[in-house]
Order: sequence, then C-alpha cells, then structure tokens
Amino acid sequence: MLKPETALLSVIDVQGRLALIVSGSEAMRLNVVRLVEGARLFDIPVVATEQVPDKLGDTVPEVVTALGDTPRLVKETFSCYPEDSIRSAYEGAKRNQIIVCGIESHVCVFQTVMDLLGNEFQVHLVVDAIASRSEQNKEVAVRRMEREGAYLTTTEMALFELQYDCRGDRFRALSKLVR
Repeated sequence: MLKPETALLSVIDVQGRLALIVSGSEAMRLNVVRLVEGARLFDIPVVATEQVPDKLGDTVPEVVTALGDTPRLVKETFSCYPEDSIRSAYEGAKRNQIIVCGIESHVCVFQTVMDLLGNEFQVHLVVDAIASRSEQNKEVAVRRMEREGAYLTTTEMALFELQYDCRGDRFRALSKLVR
C-alpha cells in the first residue's frame, strides 16, 4: 500500500502541444493536477520533468500552477532516470514508492518505469493520469509495465490509499479535491 512517508510523485513531461493532443488529454491533465495537489496535502515530494522544452514546449499552465515552486527538471533522455539531476532527486528523497504520471505512456513513462523498477523502486502507475497519442500505445505500455512489476492504480485510488481513513481535515480537503 502507498504510504505518505515513503511515496514520491513523478510528473513526466506534461508539456507543449503534445499534452493537448494525446488521447484523453483533458482528463489526464486534470488527474495530474489532482495528484500534484494531493501530494501537497500529504507532504509528498514531487519530481517534475520536461523533455527538451526548447523544442517541445513548457509544462502546460494548469500543471505549472499546481506545481507552484517545484522545479521542472530538464532531460534529453526518454527515461528520467539517467539524468543526474533527476536521479538525484529520486534517490535523495529517500522514498521507495514512486507514483508515476505523465506522457507519453509508451516512451518516456515506460522507459522511466523500467529504470525505476530495475533500481528497486516500487512503482505505482496512475493509469488515468498517463496518456499517449494512441490508445493502443498506452494499452500495450500499461500491460507491459504491469507485467514487469508496476502496480496499476488510478488517481482516486492512490489518493485514498494514501489517506487510509476518513478522519480529519486532510480527508475533507481530499474529498473536495476529487469531486
């Protein structure tokens, strides 16, 4: 089960025109924002990346707003893990559960998940907060990541798993977030 003290949220490349044209773009972007805002409720660190933003564009405005002052780390590799600054952010957080969202499911998300699994992280893939241009690419990527050891989850499932019970102000804030 996900636990706030052992989790980290990885927001992968929700940027540029591509973020607007992937299949299910609007729902995916809404769920990424919910995850970022949920991470804030639970004091979970967030690692956000951008793939060559000078060519592909910046992170979409609604995600930038949710991220606040969280830096967006630039990468040139498809996987986030080979980039020193990003790998250091993952490892430096001392969290072994990585909640993954972003685009594209079959390229950057897939390769990052494979590298995280290969480096003994527990990966929780948020299937309603990832996307590809085609549903087939997403579907095949999700099946492969699950087969390789990633846990499949949804935005609400992950957030309520982190909450665990229905008590307190955080639960009330979480309930409003997912409405």
